[in-house]
Amino acid sequence: EGWGITYNPNTEELIVSDGSNILHFWDPDDFKVQQEGTAISSLRTVSVTRQNGSPAMKLNELEFWRGRILANVWYQDVILVIHPETGVVEKEYGTYCRMFADVRRDLTFPALT
Repeated sequence: EGWGITYNPNTEELIVSDGSNILHFWDPDDFKVQQEGTAISSLRTVSVTRQNGSPAMKLNELEFWRGRILANVWYQDVILVIHPETGVVEKEYGTYCRMFADVRRDLTFPALT
């Protein structure tokens, strides 16, 4: 699960996640379908790598802010700050952060693993 889309006004590209660790960069003026399938052709892609070296899976809810991509990880209390050219996660904000200190989970909706 998990996907997101945001816009980089500097490069005029849409940045899209598909639930994997890959970010796709699309031309918003050209949504041509590839010959071999139904996928939209990406201008480029980057693999996102977390600070511990693992792939950043389930990227979700993307935002572009101050030249970086912000993404949460599907059903985790973590926000990643991603360099759009390299895919390197430069900072991770997680449950140890005060940002989540007062957040309470809805116990009627069980956590997905």
